Formats: sequence, C-alpha cells, structure tokens
Amino acid sequence: MKANVNFDLESELKAHLNYFIQQNNLPADFLLKQNPQIDREFEVSEKSWIARATPKVPAKVIVKASVRYWEDSTINGIEDTDSGDKTPCKNGDLWCPVINVATGIIENWEIGKTASIHFKVADGCGWELVDSIGNTIKSQDDGYVPKTLCPAENGYGDYIIMNIDEKGQIEKWRFDIDDFLEDE
Repeated sequence: MKANVNFDLESELKAHLNYFIQQNNLPADFLLKQNPQIDREFEVSEKSWIARATPKVPAKVIVKASVRYWEDSTINGIEDTDSGDKTPCKNGDLWCPVINVATGIIENWEIGKTASIHFKVADGCGWELVDSIGNTIKSQDDGYVPKTLCPAENGYGDYIIMNIDEKGQIEKWRFDIDDFLEDE
C-alpha cells in the first residue's frame, strides 16, 4: 500500500515559530539571535518538532552485510580475493554501500570500478533506512537479505546479487519499501 503525503515544511516551520513566539509572550518582531538561551531552547524544540512532523520517507539504504565469500564477485572483470581486497565499500568483514533509494547510485562507490556482486550473506544482512536529514527510520542488525538488494537475480534471502557500473549505478535498481517491512 503506497501513501502520498503532501507536506509543506516551510509553512509548518513558520506556524511553529509563530506558536513559539506567542507561547513565550515575545514581540512579533522577535529575532532568535537576541537571546542565546532562547535560541538554544528553540533549536532543541524545533529539531524535535521536525523529527515528529517530517514524513518518514527513506532517502538511503545503508547496508552492513557480513560477507562469507568475497571471491564469488568480480571487480573490473577480475575475481576478487578471498578477503575482498578489491571490493569497494568494504569495511572490515562487512560490505557497507550507502545506496540512494531514488537513483540506485552507491554514494560511497569507488568511481571507475565495475562489479558483479554475488555475496553469500545468509542471516548476516544488516541495514538502515535513513531519511534525507540522516534520521534512522528503520533498521536491522542482521537477518535475511531484502529482495531490493538482489536486482540481478533472486537471492532467496541469502545472497546480495547486483551489477554495478563505473559510476556506482546499480543495474535494474528498484527500491521497494515493502521488502524492508516483511517482519512487521
């Protein structure tokens, strides 16, 4: 089920600012920078209000996948080593791409490298869905691989399977929020 949300953040912020000024009996032409204490209180209040009021729309998927066999993937047409030395986005024993959900571009990709990823992850697929300002919407420490992370072929919940071009674009990318909500 898809929901469309119409939300005008600027109007909502102005309304919140006016409410704050009225509740604190401040003059209508009040400038926040006049009083550092009030400014700090408003900043905290504003951030918590924005966090509550902003629709929870994922902007990125941050993957934290525990890879068993790095050598099952090819980087620039060459099989990777068993320790994954050639693989972009490798962090220790984890593969940690930051994927823009709208475009399918891996934001931390090493430009110029191509890859055919075929990682056995099994129950070691961690991820975070984050919004445009970096707030975590939903996360998983480990578990099955969401189908979204297998655009090249069916990974059956155990594999991340995708092809990535030299710009970090995932071929056949299609983000489906439902793939990340299956346990609910």
